[in-house]
Amino acid sequence: MATCEMCGYQGSVQEAIVEGAVLFLCDRCLRYGDAVELKKPSAAVVDQRLAFMKRTHSFISQNDDEAVVSGYGSLVKKAREKLNLSQDQLAQALAERVSLLQRIESGNMEPPLKLARKLEQYLKIRLVQKDEKTSIDAQEFSSSGVGLTIADIIQRKDAKK
Repeated sequence: MATCEMCGYQGSVQEAIVEGAVLFLCDRCLRYGDAVELKKPSAAVVDQRLAFMKRTHSFISQNDDEAVVSGYGSLVKKAREKLNLSQDQLAQALAERVSLLQRIESGNMEPPLKLARKLEQYLKIRLVQKDEKTSIDAQEFSSSGVGLTIADIIQRKDAKK
């Protein structure tokens, strides 16, 4: 028996697109989206696409358990200033845009792991650490008892107001 991802109803559900996301919806919630029939690619096609992406896109990390440390912006700025470098000079040395460094230093953008490693090496600082994953028990927040649904999140948000 399947569960509606919008209201938590257990029973017959259909895949539907709601606001660009594919959800499993019951007949009552189906009116909020468009029912679709999705054809899933074979395992061979998926493996082939993943291999291609890993080869061509360096942003796909092999280590999902690594993350950029908090306070990365001030660390980068202090290290750059310690070396008496302007943002322009550092950007040129790293072959990156100045605007990118400005956003990183201001804390408005977390650097991708590849760039964080470049900054670590050039500035001799530590920006990447092992990520300690935390898990939240979805059953604790679920009113339906079958897992966390969109309705549970909305109810929880409304309760905080």
